Amino acid sequence: MRSVTVVVALTVAVVLAACGGPNVASTPSTSTTLVYGKGELRNVYCAHTPAQGTSCGGLLPPPRGVSDELVLDSTVVRAGTTIQGDLVVTNASGTAIDLRDPHGCTPDYAVGLANASLPATNAPGFAAVCGSAALVLPPGTTRFPIGVMTTYSGCTNGPTPSGGGGGFPRCSSTGPPALPSGGYVAVLYGSSLALPAATARVTLTG
Repeated sequence: MRSVTVVVALTVAVVLAACGGPNVASTPSTSTTLVYGKGELRNVYCAHTPAQGTSCGGLLPPPRGVSDELVLDSTVVRAGTTIQGDLVVTNASGTAIDLRDPHGCTPDYAVGLANASLPATNAPGFAAVCGSAALVLPPGTTRFPIGVMTTYSGCTNGPTPSGGGGGFPRCSSTGPPALPSGGYVAVLYGSSLALPAATARVTLTG
């Protein structure tokens, strides 16, 4: 039986929005001790080019005065559910910042789970589409709603191909199965997105 790979990715293109997000009770859990491409996040893909320097998770160097954090509604959830929360971006530069890339394309963002065991192929994927809508950060704080999937981002039907099928398990009756219980890190990924790295620790239960 031919192997089929199913990839599920949470991608969101955002337009100009100084939107208010839901109030959440959890404490922001961004950690400066977590570094993309190292330790627990060693499987977050990093690349180096002369023009952009080192880019990890698809994030580009952020503009001066911009910071961000992931604020999740809950950091302990049952595997297979979706974690809701916000990407909270603060623009302290005093002026509005347009985050469209040098080609005028609207960046995308997504938040996925990672740890030392999950392969880089489990990261969210992005469609190769150039949107032209502005992505502007006004001065102050902007909240962008996010959803974090706690299932694998893909799965295989039929025999697992040689090479491990990218690390994906067999599909369940409903698609990609839930991730194993344990500790993970919610990671901000982007497509030509000029924002700082942002992470939050998450525990999945069975």
